[in-house]
Amino acid sequence: MTTRLSRRELVALLEDGEAFLRALEEAEIVGAGPFSEEEVEDVLVAHTLYRELEVNLPGVEVILRLRRELIRTRAQMRDLLRLMSEAGGTQEGEGESA
Repeated sequence: MTTRLSRRELVALLEDGEAFLRALEEAEIVGAGPFSEEEVEDVLVAHTLYRELEVNLPGVEVILRLRRELIRTRAQMRDLLRLMSEAGGTQEGEGESA
């Protein structure tokens, strides 16, 4: 079961949480809660980018989109490598018995 955080819980994690979360919602970077683990991570990354690195909200949106894409691509590569490894093991086994 996936843990989800309420809006109140997420606001409590952030400095100036209410205003920042409202700004993310208005920019349609995040939706309304409850928030999944991935969404909470996105908000925390967005907070770091915005507050500490002074990236504006459109920049935060682009960075988060690219970050999600990179995470998906890495997962696909892991799956592909696993399948290739499994297929390689099957072919070796077939070659030995022939």
